[in-house]
Amino acid sequence: MAATEVAGVKSTQEVSGNSTQEASLSLRLVPFFEKSSRVASVAAALIGGTVLFGGWGLDNPGLQNLIPGLPKMMPNTALGLLLSGASLFLSGFAPRKRGIIWIARFLAAAVAALGIATLAEYALGGDLGIDQLLFKDVAPGATYPGRPSPQTSFAFVLTGISVLLWGGRLWM
Repeated sequence: MAATEVAGVKSTQEVSGNSTQEASLSLRLVPFFEKSSRVASVAAALIGGTVLFGGWGLDNPGLQNLIPGLPKMMPNTALGLLLSGASLFLSGFAPRKRGIIWIARFLAAAVAALGIATLAEYALGGDLGIDQLLFKDVAPGATYPGRPSPQTSFAFVLTGISVLLWGGRLWM
């Protein structure tokens, strides 16, 4: 039997031969993945915030399209990215305080709702008005001005649900 400690929680597990090395490697990888999660969540929030506030808020086309040659990021996509990053950051990095967890889950639910509403617009052929709610997209000839792609919307649904379910229990 060997005692191990991961994120302040002690556990005892049987280890022998190669499994000792595997357990040691796993324990060393935990901090790496925790940091990676924090960095990714901050990057997502910063990119979303830059496009939303800098690109659309200041009407700067250079910040609406961070990579030249690719289509510009829609305001709702930037909002979803900002909320996703904030939700992931609060869920994984913040102390396990009930208020912070509820804020993280509220943000995750908003991300999922944004994705579901946009997919409903595509599926039903309607317009809920959410595409132009924040900023007006006046791109000539756009089929759905301001609307994120169906793939992005589906990713928002999965991201929101994933963060909501993170930790094993939906409601704490």
